[in-house]
Amino acid sequence: MTDCWLERADAIRALAERLADEVAVATGARRRALQAALARVITLGVEARERARARE
Repeated sequence: MTDCWLERADAIRALAERLADEVAVATGARRRALQAALARVITLGVEARERARARE
């Protein structure tokens, strides 16, 4: 089960990196929307890592 959560956390990290790149070049409303999405993705990544550690 731990591997599943670690795989999820890795996928979430990759998504966060792509979103961060998009935030860097976006402007206006799109930038704000991407920032909100990035914040949520970071939260999901932290939760996935915590669940993986809890199952070790």
